[in-house]
Amino acid sequence: MNDHDHPKSPATSLIEKLPGALLGLLMAGVVWILAEIGRPMLDAIAKVSTTQFLVRVILLLVAVLLLAFAYILSLRSQIRKPLSSGYDFDRDWGYYVDRKTGIPVCARCLADGVVTHLKRHAPVLMNCTVCKAAYVNNRAPQPKPAA
Repeated sequence: MNDHDHPKSPATSLIEKLPGALLGLLMAGVVWILAEIGRPMLDAIAKVSTTQFLVRVILLLVAVLLLAFAYILSLRSQIRKPLSSGYDFDRDWGYYVDRKTGIPVCARCLADGVVTHLKRHAPVLMNCTVCKAAYVNNRAPQPKPAA
């Protein structure tokens, strides 16, 4: 820890958490208001519906909740997996190569989360059209055959 790194005071960390707490309180208030407004409608539905209907609705809501939870887990696993895991790094020339097509990909852009294919300007020069990084490669491009 150097002279520029100061530990945060408890008041600073509480102030940083205040917007999240206020948002949670606001959401709880909105849910409570909607529940109070919708109570007569829910009571009317409960009076005229059968037990079988209610069980079906509950099972449908549970199924939707499970699907949403599975989708959230799949998104979480994609976030944890780096974007570069789908590409091979060419150590000789400093760029990534698309495994499916064999096309070179800019390493700097890929680190920033953007897939940018390199454009060949000369037999040995390739440039990124986004970040303008230059790569030198004296090999001819070797695209993989389509399967």
